[in-house]
Parts: sequence; C-alpha cells; structure tokens
Amino acid sequence: MLYQAPGLSEHISGVILHWETLFQSDAAGNKMVDLITRNGMIPGIKLDKGYDTAGIPGTAVGPLGHPETWDKGIDDLDARCKQAYAQGARFAKWRNVLQIDPVQGLPSDLAITLCVHNLAQYAVICQRSG
Repeated sequence: MLYQAPGLSEHISGVILHWETLFQSDAAGNKMVDLITRNGMIPGIKLDKGYDTAGIPGTAVGPLGHPETWDKGIDDLDARCKQAYAQGARFAKWRNVLQIDPVQGLPSDLAITLCVHNLAQYAVICQRSG
C-alpha cells in the first residue's frame, strides 16, 4: 500500500483524503488514518462538496463554460468537521473556483466576495472543530 512505502514521509508530510476514504480500512483491518499516522504523515480531509455549474445568477460565462460559481458544503460543514476530527483527520482542505478572464472582467467583484466569505466561514468552522 502506498502509505506504507519506505521513506515516503521524508517527502510527503500530509495526505488529503476524500470523505469515503477517511472511513476505510485496508484488507488487514487497519484504518487509513492509522496507516498514514503510523508512517509519519498527517491525515487530512477534503471538505468542499464541489461547485454547481448553474453558477451565480447574473454572472458571465467564463472559460470553464459556465457562469461564475462558489463551492458547496458550508451548510453541514460543522458536523462533518467534527466527524473528520473524531476519525483522525488533523487538517482540512477547501477549494473555491474563480474563473479568470481579464477581457470579460472575471473574476467579478461578486464572485471574489462570495469566495472570500465562503473561505472565512470554512476557516472559522474548521478552527472551532479542532
């Protein structure tokens, strides 16, 4: 298994897991987070739920072929953070998608504002959860 490769922790300090993987075990019954920790790395979790290509109403279609958008998952993030921490995750990852097209004026002020607010909410919730 990759997490047990000799010397891996000399080059990799953290492993970002998807939600499903956080709760999985290997064929011998070892939890993924335990394999990662035992081999000198820190398990983390991807917490955003992707983005909706329907986008922000009234924004321009950008280079990705859809209107500007923001990532989902804030609504139940507190509960998921607590579960992830209890399962052994010690850091979290969140992404936001900003489309960049200077000719169209992208990203718009609205998209940047929503992105910043989204990231601020994410940070507060994660810090509060451990």
